[in-house]
Amino acid sequence: MTTHSITLAHWLALHTETALASVLLDLAHASTEIAGLIRGGALTGALGSLDNVNVQGETQKRLDVLANDICKRHLAANPAIAAIASEEEDNAIVFARPDAAYLVAFDPLDGSSNIDVNVTVGTIFSILPAPATTIDDTAFLQSGHRQVAAGYVVYGPQICLLLALPGQVVQFTADPASGEFLLTHDRLSIPAGARVISANVSNQSRWPPDLAATIQQWLDSGDYNMRWVGSMVADIHRILHQGGVFLYPTQSDRPQGKLRLLYECNPIGFIIENAQGSAADTLQTTPTSLHQRVGFIAGDQEAVTTLSDHST
Repeated sequence: MTTHSITLAHWLALHTETALASVLLDLAHASTEIAGLIRGGALTGALGSLDNVNVQGETQKRLDVLANDICKRHLAANPAIAAIASEEEDNAIVFARPDAAYLVAFDPLDGSSNIDVNVTVGTIFSILPAPATTIDDTAFLQSGHRQVAAGYVVYGPQICLLLALPGQVVQFTADPASGEFLLTHDRLSIPAGARVISANVSNQSRWPPDLAATIQQWLDSGDYNMRWVGSMVADIHRILHQGGVFLYPTQSDRPQGKLRLLYECNPIGFIIENAQGSAADTLQTTPTSLHQRVGFIAGDQEAVTTLSDHST
């Protein structure tokens, strides 16, 4: 059997237990539905902003809400899921399932500020073990190293699903003819030594001074390139395949950071570290709230070590 004939369902049956496989397949089905809305663009009536803001205080895009509803609908039907948490929800949504094994946290549409101009966006997800105690918001306050799986779907020229399990990262690509996710990369490892910086350097004056100075030295040397899309999944996807380092550090105007720990940094950090990269101490951080924000640096191990030493 060739790699490209292995479906997501087949691969999961070989590498995971049945309940976890069902959760991952539900996320894949949700992403296929979201991809259809994105692909139709203005023709679907799904573009543009709404008048309301989410719990983060951010103006919601119409597709933010639609993608969130799609994810909720698919995940709510799965008996293996005890609760879900989303960027677009104030609190966790808890199901009355005392024997359910998993919690799912997700960002239904990462990079949605780019959606109206046809730039790559994605869906990020994190799967945690459900504790035996009462399930509420606090059940999700587990450090990232406790994740049993994490991944993202990137909606670009191809629709790709990146999945990390302990010790491996694999990529599936959606077949345009069948809609099936087919295995295209059976073991991803970040190329070491790539001198590429993925960061919004317009914020450099607000970064920790030593960190800003180090990045400026790298850029002034002429040995580094900068690539910045502004959709986390797009920037991380490039790093997984081509190497480099991603950073969105704390800033003087955002002392806690901008990215969310539970459903952005933890799953991305889990992917990066299982692809032989580094996410500094992200996965060791115990969350204190569902929507906690943090500074984040991830990618090439050597670059992350250097930048982390200058990020406080």
